[in-house]
Amino acid sequence: MTAIKEYLNHLDSLTHLSNIEKLRYAYMDLGKRFQFNTKVLIDTNITKKNEFYSRSDSEEAIQTVFNSNRIICKQTATIMQIIGNHLGFNIKIIRHPLDLSPNSYHVLNAITNEDGTIWTMDLQKDLYFIQNHVRTTHFGKILSDKSYTDEYFIQEYMFSPSKLKEIDERIGYLKDEYYNDDYYEMMNQDIAFLNDLEEKLEFILYNIEPSDSEIGEQERYFFHNLYVRRLLSFKNMDRVEEITCYKKEHKNKIYFPAFVLFETGERTSVKSIYLYHPELKEYQKMTPEEFMLKTNTGEIITLDSIKKIIKKTANKTKKRVV
Repeated sequence: MTAIKEYLNHLDSLTHLSNIEKLRYAYMDLGKRFQFNTKVLIDTNITKKNEFYSRSDSEEAIQTVFNSNRIICKQTATIMQIIGNHLGFNIKIIRHPLDLSPNSYHVLNAITNEDGTIWTMDLQKDLYFIQNHVRTTHFGKILSDKSYTDEYFIQEYMFSPSKLKEIDERIGYLKDEYYNDDYYEMMNQDIAFLNDLEEKLEFILYNIEPSDSEIGEQERYFFHNLYVRRLLSFKNMDRVEEITCYKKEHKNKIYFPAFVLFETGERTSVKSIYLYHPELKEYQKMTPEEFMLKTNTGEIITLDSIKKIIKKTANKTKKRVV
């Protein structure tokens, strides 16, 4: 029996749930398990990437997903389509209206109700919300000509927040009667009493992971970047930039974020760097000199262009000390 068939049987066993509740259950349950396939994201071989994308929805590829939990959007959309069809929904896979890529473009699911209303699900984009236990933003968005003009703005949804909360309680996702959104809102109130940007950034980064659950590398990157921007407000982001770092472990690469705080909005000099420690699951503050030492010894690797500014700042400091 294939993994997807076993999962459908599992959904059938949840007889206390309605079909929409089973669909939401699968969305949240798989969202906790799946992680974006970072190897596909960073692969510079376009031909190889396109070949992988073209066969990513095959039966063999879907079976592999359930074994590895590593996915791309085409695979989450395919799996949710299989589940949706099994539960009796009129569901299909559509291309994201704003993605104009010629080959490996982003896809999601669209469900058509009996009254003609079309609403979407985008599990891949909700992975980092689900894994950080905050409210999802890509489940139930009503599809219209204006739906994707700006995804930061509130759109019209098929289900009210209270209705989704009721469903999440029934399916067991929400056990403590609150999402972590409430936690971040309290953080936002505390940040309002801080005047210094460095203090604000440190407060956010040292408290950004309230959950002990496992979070995917790419999901952590997106979530931390999003919430730092939300909590700091966009006007402060001219002095803050997130960069991607990684280290080699056996034949694999482990990815983790770092936040760079610049002295001014001109971004000509770096004040401090906050590097995420994957094992400790926390950010560690360091000087540009300490960061460059880690890159020079190969402890961490970053290909980001900001590395040049960090190196320049470190060299200036070294000359002043001498």
